[in-house]
Amino acid sequence: MKLINKKEQVTPVLIKSLVELFSHEYWTDKRTIDDVKHLLEHSYSFVMIVDEEEQEVLGFGRTLSDGYHAMMIYDVIVKNEYRKQGIGQKIVQTILDDAKKIEIIDLLCKDYNLQFYEKIGFQKEQTLNVMRIKQDLK
Repeated sequence: MKLINKKEQVTPVLIKSLVELFSHEYWTDKRTIDDVKHLLEHSYSFVMIVDEEEQEVLGFGRTLSDGYHAMMIYDVIVKNEYRKQGIGQKIVQTILDDAKKIEIIDLLCKDYNLQFYEKIGFQKEQTLNVMRIKQDLK
């Protein structure tokens, strides 16, 4: 397995594999190749775990940030058959290791993922709520 976190390392084959990985999660299943190219280009950082031999993305995570005060982690996904092997933890830990100078690091997750993130050091914020406007862009 290889860790990729530079835009110039991402090939068209890996972009297609990432679209395939995204197709299995409810919040990313509508993303196209163009969407994925855009999010890679405009993310503050990303981490991709790749099976080099198969040229297949096994796990992914990305961030948005101002580079100083706040960072938000998005789209942490590990392919089903590779879960519980440390890939998700490696993705998040790599993001955190690269963000040592950022004061606040947040993420959104479902209740079933709370324990995973708490083991890494995140704490559930009791005083905030997620507020959202979802626009139909079609």
